[in-house]
This record gives sequence, structure tokens and C-alpha cells, in this order.
Amino acid sequence: GYSPSWYTGPDSDHTTGTLSGTYIYIETSVPQSPGDKAAVLSPRIQRTSSRCFLSFWYHMAGSHIGSLELFQVDRYGIREKVWEKGGKDMGPDWQHAGIYVGMSQFTRFEFVGTKGDGYQGDIAVDDVNFGQCNPYLDDCNPLTEFKCYSGQCIDASKVCDLNNDCFDESDERFCDANCNFEEGLCGWHNAVNDTFDWTLFRGETASIGTGPKVDHTTLTEEGFYLYIETSSPRKLGDTAMVQSHWLSLSGNDCKLSFYYHMEGRTLGALAVQTEDSSGVTVLGN
Repeated sequence: GYSPSWYTGPDSDHTTGTLSGTYIYIETSVPQSPGDKAAVLSPRIQRTSSRCFLSFWYHMAGSHIGSLELFQVDRYGIREKVWEKGGKDMGPDWQHAGIYVGMSQFTRFEFVGTKGDGYQGDIAVDDVNFGQCNPYLDDCNPLTEFKCYSGQCIDASKVCDLNNDCFDESDERFCDANCNFEEGLCGWHNAVNDTFDWTLFRGETASIGTGPKVDHTTLTEEGFYLYIETSSPRKLGDTAMVQSHWLSLSGNDCKLSFYYHMEGRTLGALAVQTEDSSGVTVLGN
């Protein structure tokens, strides 16, 4: 259920999505002090396969979020930080994360939560899962699987499907026209036969009561997105078009997915078009 502090902590667990479900969390109210840490350790794992991965869901909502760290601890007690998130409110939803473990012996894992500078900094973890860790499993099958740069194996059908199935995101790194705009436009460009341009931006837009406050990829003010600024000198009916480069696509399974944000009292329209040798087709408006 709810954690005791207002405006922080999850409303329900991730497994069941109900008040009766359970999770683990750190309570950052008094008597905890800024910088205090709480650690929880896994049982020791004797041996894992080259496919082994660890995935989990975490919740970090509140204006005083500290940090959540994940360490891998070897048989001698030497700790290596393998994942970290912190310093920002991640919103009300549970977030998914994971790491590639690979082959290891007599290892264990440790979550460490650190209190931020106030009571609105509860951090929760749920649904910790070790996958494909049986030490007798073979390495990735090159005929049916994709090997992520980290060594993790995923089904080959998940490559370039617009979802980051590899924890290092390498399955989406070199896909035609896929772009989260964190490293520029990825080959997308503003058209020349329109009225004005799309802008690569991050944080809150200048106009009050419209536009996003954070991007979708990172859910922070540091993440980038594309948007159109509709304040003066823009006029009613002005259009801005952004285009991908020409793609060589085939098959019936090809799809385009994207996230969009439309907020305000005087919204226009957003349309998606395709262009080929036969002309332009409007897919949605």
C-alpha cells in the first residue's frame, strides 16, 4: 500500500498493482538524516551462465530523492557498482531497469538506498528477477538470437522494434530512423517546403500552459525532444514538417511508433505522412 509520507513512495506494488501487494522501500522521514544509507543483500549465487541477467522495478518519487545503487559483491567481499540512479524525481510510475550479469561464481547483489535532503525521498524496489542464469545454458544462438554488446541474449525479433530490450540499448542503436533525440536528430531533418521548423529542446518550453516539462526518454529536464513553438510570429495554419531520410523497408511487420505531447487550449493538429514513388499518403491526423 501507501508509504506513510505524503507525496513520496508508491501507491501500490508493481507485481499486483494493488494495495495488498508488497515491495521493499526505505522510509526517509525522521529520524533518518541526509546521506543515511540502507542496504539489502541477495543470497549468494554459486554459478551463473553467460546469458544471466538481473532485472527489477524501482520507484523514486518525491522532491527530496537521494539515490539507489546496485552493487555486485564477489566471494571476497569486493563490491563493484553496476547500476545507479538518483538525484531526481522519476514520477509516480514504477520504472524498469536491469543489468547483464554473465558468467560468475559465488556472487551476490546489494541494493543501497541513500536518503536525500528531506522526507519526500522514499525509494522502493519490487519484482527482482534473475533470468537465464542456469549455468548449463549455452551462449546466444546466432540463428535466432541477438547478442547485445554487453553479452546479454535477446530474441532476434526484438532488434529494431523501438523498445530497448538490451539493458545497454544496443538492439536499437543502429536502426534506420529510430531516434530518441538524446544525441541529435539521427538523420531526421526539417523540410524546406513548410512554414517553420521543429526545434530540438530540453526542459520546460517558454510558453505557459502548454508543452512538456520533461522528455519521455529520461523523464528528466536533461532529456531532449522535438517540439514546435507556436507563439508569435507563428500564424493560424502555419505548418512545420520534420522528415526521416529515405528508408529501405519491406515486409508486413514494419511499424512506426512514437510518443507525442499535445497540451493547451489552442491546439492545432499533428499528422504522420509517408512518401514514396507514388506520392504522399497521410497515415494519421
